Amino acid sequence: MVALLDALIAATRRESVEWSSTKNDVSTEEDVYTLSLTRGTVAVWSRDGDGVPPYGLQIRGEQGQVVEEYTSHQNSHDDELGQAISDKLGMLFYVASISARNANAVIDSMLDDLSGSW
Repeated sequence: MVALLDALIAATRRESVEWSSTKNDVSTEEDVYTLSLTRGTVAVWSRDGDGVPPYGLQIRGEQGQVVEEYTSHQNSHDDELGQAISDKLGMLFYVASISARNANAVIDSMLDDLSGSW
């Protein structure tokens, strides 16, 4: 799980993948970010819809079947692995939200507009 989260975070930061914002059956909240890949989809969301922990992660296979699910808990720091997954899940939610909102392109455009202005 940690290796997959690391790969998703890295690919999102490089802008090699594009997340979308959607409302689907994994959460009733608006902030569900999904990524479609060749063999399935990944969805990440804030369980309370407030953009902060706890977060949820769901991986679905090609046929839409749930193959893995994880929910971070604010008290999941009982062991090192739980802590690592929770931290990475928070980072994935953050970078996925930036990707889905196209935030980097908007900010870059604003900086281009302002270049030379200051």
